[in-house]
This record gives sequence, structure tokens and C-alpha cells, in this order.
Amino acid sequence: MAMDANSASSRRDGTVHSFDLVIAFFGGNAAGAVLGLVALVAVLCIAMAQGFRPTPEAITLALNSNFAVFQIMLAAGEIGLIGMVYLVARWRFERPVAHFFAPASFVSVLLAALSGAVLSAVMNIGNNVMQAANWIDVHETSVDRLMVPHGPQQYAVALAVIAGMAPFAEEYFFRGLFFTWLRKRWSVWIGILVTSIVFALVHGQPMMHPGLGGWVMTAELFAAGLLLAFWVARTGSLRTSFAAHAAFNAVALALPLFLQ
Repeated sequence: MAMDANSASSRRDGTVHSFDLVIAFFGGNAAGAVLGLVALVAVLCIAMAQGFRPTPEAITLALNSNFAVFQIMLAAGEIGLIGMVYLVARWRFERPVAHFFAPASFVSVLLAALSGAVLSAVMNIGNNVMQAANWIDVHETSVDRLMVPHGPQQYAVALAVIAGMAPFAEEYFFRGLFFTWLRKRWSVWIGILVTSIVFALVHGQPMMHPGLGGWVMTAELFAAGLLLAFWVARTGSLRTSFAAHAAFNAVALALPLFLQ
């Protein structure tokens, strides 16, 4: 028993290894994909019980146009990532959640949320201005349309998933495990820079929106990543970066209602 306790103590020394990141990110996304598939099958079974005919065309149409199905799949993916990051963090830290989401002052959390909201408003309004001036051309995809809620119920769901679960999962990995590994291996500034670059690239905007528009949005995500990492470096807590990230996404969800 003493040997087991010593082994656990030496393992949970707060050191994040490179293979921890691989397991957390790719394992989390794989787990999310499996959960998404399970959720899709469950939704399909419910729909079939209500008379839905599961032809390839009907399923494709539902995936590309059904808000509820999209949100369920997105939530499943975030749950998979959160679960895997938690397991890796539990392997390395005595307090896998409290270590990263350490207490932060109310003022810091409030200012972080305000900074995320302002940055989101500036970027989204700027994108609309650039499109109106024909400086960039961003073709709306089915994913873009499914991100926009219509009505109070859909907005509540989108807030829970896009402005709640997604920021928690991404902060836990990028500004949690990944940033911890980088700042101990190199420096805080390298950690801020690299996490912001990777954070921007993994969102895949150039693939979703080919052309200048996709790269403009990637640059905006890089700037958002810098802001989020700054708050973690300043306060030592993901509570501030989560607040900024959640506010950033919430404003992005709300603005289309006013810019149409």
C-alpha cells in the first residue's frame, strides 16, 4: 500500500508530458466521435419510432439542417474531450479540476468576460463591414447556419453548448494541459504564442471558408487565443480565460440577431 501511495504521489507531480497531450487531444476527439455516433443512433431510433424514414438523403439533410441534431453531436464531442482531459489531468495532478480552475478575484473574472465580449463584438462587426465593402467574401456553410439559434429555446441550448461546454473543454486542454506543458518546457511567452497558434489552426477556418476570409477568421482566433492565454498567465486560473471565452462565444451567438 505504501508503495502504491508513493507511486501515485510521484506520478501526480504536476508534470505534463508530451504524450499526455496526444492522449488528451486525439483520445478526447476520438471519444467525442464515438459518443456523437451513439447519440446520433439514439436520435435516429427516436425519429424512426415517430415515423422518420432513414434514407441516406434524409439523414444527410437532417445533419445539415437540424439544429437539435447538430447541438447534440457538438455536445457529445465536447463531453468526450472534457472526459479525456480530466482523466489525463487526474493522472498528473492531485486536484485535476481545482488545480487549473483555481480561485480568481471577482474583478478579474468580470474584466476577463468583458474583454472577451468586446473582442468578439469588434471582430464580428468588423467581419460584416469587410464583407459589405467586398474586402473579404465568406460563404456561409451549413455549419455556420446551424450555429445560429432561432428562438429562446434554441438560444438557451446554444448558450449551454457553444458558450458553456465548448469553452470549458477548450480551456481545459489549450490553456490548461497544453499551456502548462509549454511554459514549463520553454517559457510563458512561448506558451502564450504556441497555444494561440494551435488554437487558431485547429478550428480549420481556411478549410471551411477557402480564401482570404478563412485566414482573416484564423487571425482573429489567434488574437482571441492571445487574450485567453494572457488571462491565465496573469491570474493563474482558467476561471478567467473561461469567462472570456464564454463571453466571446455568447456575443458571437447574439450578434447575428442584431446584424441581420
